[in-house]
Amino acid sequence: MCAGRDPSKNLLAGRCGEIVASAMSLRVASVLLFASAASAEEAPSSREELGAAFAPAAMRAGSSSLYGFLGGPEVGGAYRQGIGPLEFEGRASFDYLALAFAGEAIGKLTVYREGIAEIAPSLGLGLTYDTGSRYVDPENFQYLGLRLRAGLLSTIRVAETARVLVALDVPWDLPLSPALGARFRSLLGGGAEFFLGQEMTGAVLAQLGAEVIKEPLGEPKVRPAWQIKLGLGWRLF
Repeated sequence: MCAGRDPSKNLLAGRCGEIVASAMSLRVASVLLFASAASAEEAPSSREELGAAFAPAAMRAGSSSLYGFLGGPEVGGAYRQGIGPLEFEGRASFDYLALAFAGEAIGKLTVYREGIAEIAPSLGLGLTYDTGSRYVDPENFQYLGLRLRAGLLSTIRVAETARVLVALDVPWDLPLSPALGARFRSLLGGGAEFFLGQEMTGAVLAQLGAEVIKEPLGEPKVRPAWQIKLGLGWRLF
């Protein structure tokens, strides 16, 4: 039908071939465009994944960041890495009021992610050393111990470049030397994290709660506790 033996039919055949080739090119282009759009819908955008310091509640697989924080009574820094359904964080901190050092490994798992909100509980284990300085805290005591940590973080998207944070943090120091002492804190509060540009975010978090401290051979004492963090994070992937 498109082929012929005289020149006019040969010309017509050539035109038909060009039309068929153009149609096939358009078909391939449309398939590629559809595939790229589908993968874009499946993959979260950088704004949906905003956060490098305290947000997101837990990093998705392949995402990672570095952050540091100042405030009171601790300063420190951490590396965050999403692996499969979990996030793993390595954190180092220094309590300058008690002159205490700590290093922790923390695991997080997102249990809720719908619309603008995410929720992730966390569990951690580490080592801590308190020099026992009583310059600021007269009830402080020296110990080397394990630090157990439980927590819960919820993030809420309030804008393209901002997240509201609600955080529960429960660190528990179990002295190994000397034994029989303990230090337990429960802190609840909130804050926000903001996009600053160039894969960088800034964050603020303030928490209030209570602390139970028990010296070896002493009686447990309950007192107010607080924590303020000003964070700066860099998104690596």
